[in-house]
Amino acid sequence: MKTLLLVCIYLLFTTPDVFAQSTETRIKEINQLTAHISNNLADYDTVTADIWGESTEGGHAIAYYDGKQMVHIKTTHYGETGKTDTEYFFDKGQLVLAVRKEEHYNRPMYYDKKRAEEDGDTEFFDPSKSITETTTYFFTSEKLILLLDKNNKEVASATAGNSIAGADHIEQAHKLKKLLAKK
Repeated sequence: MKTLLLVCIYLLFTTPDVFAQSTETRIKEINQLTAHISNNLADYDTVTADIWGESTEGGHAIAYYDGKQMVHIKTTHYGETGKTDTEYFFDKGQLVLAVRKEEHYNRPMYYDKKRAEEDGDTEFFDPSKSITETTTYFFTSEKLILLLDKNNKEVASATAGNSIAGADHIEQAHKLKKLLAKK
């Protein structure tokens, strides 16, 4: 009985380290995989599609195939006040990484110097004044395991809002996979 108690106490204090190491190892594997995919995009077959109805100015998507296996999707959605680029990476058909870059314009894209002057404004659309925020989602078995915020800081992925955001990326990735399926 004493031995069982000691084993239980040992497991209680060491199991979190095992899970942390497992997650850390998986993150490293995902980073290696996505670096390999990114470095070899020119070698993959592609399928493209326009995307309408998800942003004010539309967008487009491109899927990259290694043979019959989709390994990467990149989307761009345009709006009057910014654009969003999202990249999805797959391992054996499952989403393992989603990287979302949101570019926020200083003024709407149609707000040029002439328009600003007419409105008595001194600031007009200037792409160099855009602010970009990147959020990174890591998945294993299509479950969110790590979320990095715009400051590249780890955020609790188990919170309700973050779990929903992760699930939204999984849902969007599956929708895009259907749209961009090889024919």
